Amino acid sequence: MRTRRLMFRWSLVTGGLIALFWAIYYLFTGSVPTVTSIKMTEAWELSLPFGISRWWDVLIGPIWSIIVIYSLPKLKGKDDDLAVSLIIGVITGLGASLIIGLGVGLAAGLAAGLGVGLAAGLGVGLAALIKLIANQRFWAKIGNWLMVK
Repeated sequence: MRTRRLMFRWSLVTGGLIALFWAIYYLFTGSVPTVTSIKMTEAWELSLPFGISRWWDVLIGPIWSIIVIYSLPKLKGKDDDLAVSLIIGVITGLGASLIIGLGVGLAAGLAAGLGVGLAAGLGVGLAALIKLIANQRFWAKIGNWLMVK
């Protein structure tokens, strides 16, 4: 009974997180990608007869969480090392991909924002300088300064 509740809760959590991810992705890009082919090896690519939307991940994620939760007690009873290594592998893989993904995303965002900010600031500054130099009062002030008036 406890395992069923655990599977139900994790199914809701994984489905909700995946739906939240694709909803945010949709808000930023305007569409969710579809898969039309699956690359099996470098030379072999499996073409699908129709495109499959990534929204199906919302249903597939909970299925994977049920499989993992259902198989962990069975693995633990047979071989403790296998269950522990599976848990450590999943946690390590998710943690590393999260850290690397966030690091690369933040670095790229910072570099792009800094580049755009510097370019916009330089452009506005140059435009203001050209406007100032083109102003007639500027040259009169420069002439007065040179003649010490």
